[in-house]
Amino acid sequence: MKLDLKKLNHLVTVARLGSLSKAAEQLHLSQPALSRSVALIEEQVGAALFERSAQGVVLTSLGEVTAEAAEKLLLQATIFERNVTLFSRGESGRIAFGIWPVISSLLLPDISAHFMSEHPKINMRATIKPASELMPALYAGEIEWLLGGIGYFESAAELNVIEVGAIDVGMVVRAGHPLAKKRKVKRQDLFSHPVLCGVELSRLPSEITENGVFIADNFEVLKHTTLHSDGYWITPLALVNEDIKSRRLKVLTFESAPRPWQIPIALVSLKGHLLSPLAQSVADYACTVLLNKSSGSNG
Repeated sequence: MKLDLKKLNHLVTVARLGSLSKAAEQLHLSQPALSRSVALIEEQVGAALFERSAQGVVLTSLGEVTAEAAEKLLLQATIFERNVTLFSRGESGRIAFGIWPVISSLLLPDISAHFMSEHPKINMRATIKPASELMPALYAGEIEWLLGGIGYFESAAELNVIEVGAIDVGMVVRAGHPLAKKRKVKRQDLFSHPVLCGVELSRLPSEITENGVFIADNFEVLKHTTLHSDGYWITPLALVNEDIKSRRLKVLTFESAPRPWQIPIALVSLKGHLLSPLAQSVADYACTVLLNKSSGSNG
């Protein structure tokens, strides 16, 4: 079978959308032209890859295997093309990366201040989303790398996952909060108060989340809400060191877990994906900031 990357992209697009008409629109092709392209691949394979109906198209068993292999091949082709381009033009002036909301406020101010001062002409874009939601952007080449909590995204063979540090995380409340008066807090003490956090809390038991949840990726909003409500905030302690020292916020201490817990942080990129010099520089600096912030926390 002679490989044609353009036709393989047609196949993958139809498989993803489940519709020839929608795929044709996305690919800027006529539907007959796209149908001929898919039919040619099926002819080369020697079997049907789709089951067609009035509702759309569905992959056959062979189609599922073929589409999955084609998607991986297209990803490698994109990486190859990008790497060659980087070699030919030198350092890129653009960088796009992803960062976990829990650590965005901890790291981004220092990262942006440093690079916009040292390299004011660069084009830098940071996407703040849960690590699991950043993975499609990484696979699509929309970001070069991401920083996220290990265990909060699905690892895969095609990923480089490098642990680069850890953050101390605790639960904090405002001074005067009912729980702030307790020397040791029991788990059930949390059940009557809302929880505040920067990411989805699917790992927490329902008895904790059913009393109210506020999720936001904005540190100032979360801190303000904590200071003006009876909610407790799950946060990196390095973010609130000054507020703890000034006694505006208090870290809750639990009978069963006297110390804050740690979340390991990973730098994630695609295997075979050569980071641009600028992307590598930003990643290295981000990891340095993480280590500095972690060592200065109250953990």
